[in-house]
Parts: sequence; structure tokens; C-alpha cells
Amino acid sequence: MWAWNSRGIHADDLAGIEGFAYDNWIIDEIPNTDWDYTSFYYGNYGQRIQRSIIYDGNLGEYAFSFGGNYSDKVYFGATLGINTLRFSSYSEHIETMDKPLSSQFKSLSYVDYYENEGSGFTFKLGAIVKPIEILRIGVALHTPTYYKIDEYFYDDISVKFADGNESASNDPMRFNYALRTPLRLLTGVAVQIQKFAVLSLDYEHLNYGTALFSQTGDGYNYGDKNNDIKRALKTAGNLRVGGEYRYNNLYLRSGYGYYGKPFKANERNSDLDYRTISGGIGFRARNISFDFAYVNYKTTQYNYLYQLDSSFAPAGYDLTTVKNTFTFTLGCRF
Repeated sequence: MWAWNSRGIHADDLAGIEGFAYDNWIIDEIPNTDWDYTSFYYGNYGQRIQRSIIYDGNLGEYAFSFGGNYSDKVYFGATLGINTLRFSSYSEHIETMDKPLSSQFKSLSYVDYYENEGSGFTFKLGAIVKPIEILRIGVALHTPTYYKIDEYFYDDISVKFADGNESASNDPMRFNYALRTPLRLLTGVAVQIQKFAVLSLDYEHLNYGTALFSQTGDGYNYGDKNNDIKRALKTAGNLRVGGEYRYNNLYLRSGYGYYGKPFKANERNSDLDYRTISGGIGFRARNISFDFAYVNYKTTQYNYLYQLDSSFAPAGYDLTTVKNTFTFTLGCRF
């Protein structure tokens, strides 16, 4: 990737990680070319590759809501959400040669780290209509969330040679930008069977391609990133079904969720979707309640180790993610 990024640049003008890679024999010019480069790996197979990634962060929302109803037939409400986010990513990429090279190279370690913090706001509007006693029909609109984000990034590299070590790091970079998430439209229907069962179905519609970055003072042009979003992402639908059965003070629940494919047909992850399966049990007394819920989440996504021109075979792997979430809730009514 560093050799590919250096094409057309004179060796004396290479900067950042590419410049350090050239200075330390990780990449080199191809003779008799106009500053084309190659990696020392070319024709030298046998390297071991290891990558470690640590993600950490959270999303939060403070909600200010009001609601009402008309004749117990039409229920309506609205929410102003104040949103917060914090995210960090630490990635270390290690490559080690299994055989000696003329450059005496033994291994390299490349680290990149970034973190961002931000806050934003969103509005949510919704209504439920009960045309007959057993039926509820709901609609809702969630406006885009408008975030303002501060980002911090740095990367460094360490190279080990048979005759010594080298290391360098780039100056940290800071970015300030805004992010607008997609608009969401939701509709749902629920059927209540007397006082012992409820069946529900929800559908959510959104266009992932409408996400938008914009600069808020750092002067960076986010046009290419926004074009990449429009080119790669599309409209998708999310479907959730669930049921609850009541026996005296005991409630049994089950659900299934399917979240549609956000990538367009020509994208590597065009088949990416995910599903959730959930179950739970609850207890209700006069002033106290207890609930337990379990959610199983599964998806498979192709991840790039690094990206090259489309004429090269992609360097990546299929990553299957399985999450099991357990939630306990205790409520007391005053």
C-alpha cells in the first residue's frame, strides 16, 4: 500500500509513513520508471502477518419527551434527543519475514490510533392509532442526528533490522467536522389478544447514502468522502417482529430482527446484513418489576487489511461477528 501511494512522487519528496518506509528499505524505486515503487516483499514470500485491533466507545442520549392522547384512540408524542458519542480505535499491524533478506529486514510494526468525541441533537415524532380495541397502528419519524465531532489521530512505525532498530512517528493530526446521519421512517402494527398476549411487527426505512460529512473549521474538503458514501451505500429496510405472552404476573417474550443490506450491488460487502434473535422473561407486581432479556446478534463482513487499486486482489478476510447480550432491569414505582 505504501508503494502504491508513492507512485509519481520523487523519492526526495516522499513524506509521512511513505517517506519513512522508503528511507528504511521497506519500499524502493523500480529502476527505469518515473518514480514507481515496489515493496521488498515482491517475489519474497514467507512473511507472517498479524493485526490487533481494539475498539472502545459509547453512544448516549438524553431525552426530553412529551405525549398525550385523544379519546384513548390517538396517542402522540415527541422527543428532543441530546446525543453524545465517544469512540477510539487502536490498530497494530505486524509483519515478520521467515527468511533472510539482503536488506537485513526482520520485522515491522505499524500503529495507527484515533479517537473522536462529539455531541449532537435529533427530533423524534410519533403517533399510535387504535381503530379497534385489539389493534394498534404506529408511525414515527426520526430526523437526522446532527453531530459535531472532534477527532485526534496519530500513527507510527518501528522496523527491526539484523543490525539494529529504527522507529518514527508522524505529528498528531486533529480534525473538526460535522456528521449528519440518515433520516428514519418507521411504521408498525400490534395486535393485543385480550390481556394475555401481544404480537407486533415494526418496519424501518432509511437511506444510508444520505449520511453527510462537512467541515466546521478545519478547512478539510469532505467531498470525496461524501461521494464515496453515495457511491457505496443505498436504501435499506429493517424488520422486527416480536411477541409477548402473559400468565398472571409472569411475562414471556420472544423476537426476531432482520437488518437489510446497506451496500450497493457492486460493493465488496453487498451481501452484508445481520439478524438478531431475542428472548426474555418479566415479572410484574403492584409497585415492582423485574425483566431479563437475551439477544443473539450475528453478521459476516469482509474487512480490508489495506486497500490497493482495483487491479490488485484485495488484501483482507471475512470476519464473522457473534454477540450475546444479557440485560437485567429492576423497576420500582412510587
